[in-house]
Amino acid sequence: MSAGSYVAVSWGPDGAIYVTDMGGAWTPSGPEMPRKPMRILKISPAGSLTVALESPALAAPSGIAWDRLEQRFILAPFSGAWIQEWRIGQPIVEPVVKGPTKRFGRFDGVEVAPDGRVFITNWGAGSVYQLTNGALTPVIVGLDAAADVALDTRRGYLAVCDFHANKVEIWMIASLAA
Repeated sequence: MSAGSYVAVSWGPDGAIYVTDMGGAWTPSGPEMPRKPMRILKISPAGSLTVALESPALAAPSGIAWDRLEQRFILAPFSGAWIQEWRIGQPIVEPVVKGPTKRFGRFDGVEVAPDGRVFITNWGAGSVYQLTNGALTPVIVGLDAAADVALDTRRGYLAVCDFHANKVEIWMIASLAA
């Protein structure tokens, strides 16, 4: 399999690891727009690597996270205006909600809380959004370039990489605590 721009991973319900391939290369200011096919790769529990999905509808998928309640992956598209979903075995991605930023795409990190809330970062807006019931709401604003994100539901923390500021910020989201 040819080399790609692998940027995010998520465990699937089948024990496999799913990897996003943006189809581009990284520069000091972030990823270039895609030059190669955009894909989602699957690494089976036995270690075999296959293409789970290759589609022009993938909009430079940066982040990926499994949503166990909806039985889908949430995809954070770096070059697309719509947050996407993909269900294992399906040949297509579906739009979930259009992003709020005037800058095209720039979604990056994504995490799904146990209650189904989705947290997704956006470089262009410098924000973290919460996706609930089909609507995006900003929960953290004022970052330079919100990149990856991680949840700690035991303590109620949301960690966010601010790419251009070269720092990680930790935010308390009390409703996350178990």
